[in-house]
Amino acid sequence: MHDGGEKRENTLQGLELVLHELTLRGYSFGQYCTAYGQAYTP
Repeated sequence: MHDGGEKRENTLQGLELVLHELTLRGYSFGQYCTAYGQAYTP
């Protein structure tokens, strides 16, 4: 997804919907970054 660098509210709303639908279809998603913005390594 690309938000064009402007206001990101619509991108976040769309992403929330996409992730919800994919979760309902059996997909799962892991953590990518820590609360401090660093890449998460398990």
